[in-house]
Amino acid sequence: MHVKNVLTANTIWVALIALVSIIAPTFLIEREGVEVTDLAINLTRMVGAASVGYGVTSWLMRSAPASVARRAFLIGGGVGYFVVAAVFVFNMFTSDLGNTMTWVYIVISALFGLDFIYFGMNEPAGK
Repeated sequence: MHVKNVLTANTIWVALIALVSIIAPTFLIEREGVEVTDLAINLTRMVGAASVGYGVTSWLMRSAPASVARRAFLIGGGVGYFVVAAVFVFNMFTSDLGNTMTWVYIVISALFGLDFIYFGMNEPAGK
């Protein structure tokens, strides 16, 4: 697999999360077993809005040449995905949040984290 494929897949994943978070936040909230409140809807939409910027950056980085900036983006994204997975796992074991769908998010986050770290650590930094 090439870094361009991982970044393209990441863009698609993040775009999906962003669109659903902004357009249909109650769908995501209910899937996680959380009570639908105005605060939960607002926070879900804010996460979706932030995801738009991350998705655009991922899309633009997929065609960028090897560089210190792309390497930093990959390593930072990998760390971010591992933190997301860790937060989901923590919530699963310390609260009533989460369900079977949460494990899907954990696996996807961990896989993206591994890919990002792998490519970030093994890609030449360029000039």
